[in-house]
Amino acid sequence: MPSHAVSRRAHDSVEEERRSLSRAEQLLRSRRGTLPKVTMEVEGQQVELPDSAVQHLQRLVSRLARGQEVAVFTPQESLTTQEAAELLHVSRPYLIGLLDKGLIPYYRLRSHRRIRLEDLLAFRERFDAERHAALDELSRLSQEAGLYDE
Repeated sequence: MPSHAVSRRAHDSVEEERRSLSRAEQLLRSRRGTLPKVTMEVEGQQVELPDSAVQHLQRLVSRLARGQEVAVFTPQESLTTQEAAELLHVSRPYLIGLLDKGLIPYYRLRSHRRIRLEDLLAFRERFDAERHAALDELSRLSQEAGLYDE
C-alpha cells in the first residue's frame, strides 16, 4: 500500500474525530444557562451523568475539539519532577532548585522526589500573584518616572 494512502487515511480519521468532537461540543453547550442531560450507555445499561461530570465533560470535549492535549489529574495525585516541570513550563533543574529551596513541598518515594499536584498548583498561584504584583509595581514606577507618554 502506498504511503500516501496510509497518511490520507490517518488525516481522514483525524478530521472525522474533529467533526465528531465539534458536534459533541455544540450539543453540550446548546442549552445556555443550564446543563444538558447526558446519558451514557455501557453494555446496554444507561445511566444519567451528574452535573459535575457534565461540566468536566464540556471542558474536556471543548479542548479536544480545538486540538489541545488533555491530561486528567486528581488534586491528590503525585507528579514526577519532570511532569511538574512540564506543568510549570520550566526546566527540571530549575524545578529541583525550587524544591531544594523549600518553595514547593515534596516527598521522596525511595530516591525519587514526588510533588502533590495540589501543592504544585498552589505554588503556581502564589508565583503568578507575586509576578502580577511586581509587574503592576514596575508599571506604576515607570509611569511616575514619566516613561509612558500619552
